[in-house]
Amino acid sequence: MEEHESLRKTVTFITGGAGDIGGATAELFAKEGSHVIIADVNDAAGKKLEGKLRRKGLAATFMHMDVRNESEVERVMNEVGRKFRKIDHLLNIAGGALPEEQKRLDMSVQTFRDSLELNLVGPFTVTKHAFPLLKKGTNPTVVNTSTYNAAMAVGNPAYTSAKAGLEGLTRYLASHLADHGIRVNAVAPGAVPTKRVIALYGGRKNELEKNPVFKELKRRTPMPRFGKPEDIAQAFLSAVKLKFMTGHVLRVDGGASSGRHVV
Repeated sequence: MEEHESLRKTVTFITGGAGDIGGATAELFAKEGSHVIIADVNDAAGKKLEGKLRRKGLAATFMHMDVRNESEVERVMNEVGRKFRKIDHLLNIAGGALPEEQKRLDMSVQTFRDSLELNLVGPFTVTKHAFPLLKKGTNPTVVNTSTYNAAMAVGNPAYTSAKAGLEGLTRYLASHLADHGIRVNAVAPGAVPTKRVIALYGGRKNELEKNPVFKELKRRTPMPRFGKPEDIAQAFLSAVKLKFMTGHVLRVDGGASSGRHVV
């Protein structure tokens, strides 16, 4: 295997690593040879994934971390520095729409702020404190998680605004961190019925088809299916491996952001 095809001897830090997309990404990167650090607020799921990967002979470490808590982020990065000395790849996956956001303009201003804190301020906070370790990495990258919502007038106003802001931050960081050899990109998934999304919109997977948001998503998506966590994991891997790509948003949404409207 050529060097550029392998993540051997690398350290990959994944926020939201215990979720469906984060977990699929952690497993894929671990199989590529990277030591994955699974950072999440869900201790039970994080430790379960850590054990699962280790039983497969893969390198994984779980660390509890809330991206909204700067002192906690700083503490975890200090621990990573002591144990691993570097971060080669930072994947900012933690985030998501909040339940009250479904009220749209009837949501509280505090909910809007909370969504920005999770989906925009969080990735900035993690990147800020990971920066010294990224500078020690080999071909270091930061990959943020946006959404197809950021390119379309759909979804919830707070989540959509936060992710649009994150795409702006991605471009800014790409420009300013290039001198340090750090590439910064984003992956923008389309509709992926993860456990979190199912709980938010439908309650059960077979009820998503009845939800007006998902019905409209399916109408707008040229490909005849929703995305899978593994689809998004592959996009993160591509963003890491494409060494002349920075400041780019990789839209993995089955064509939903292409502007197609089904009559």
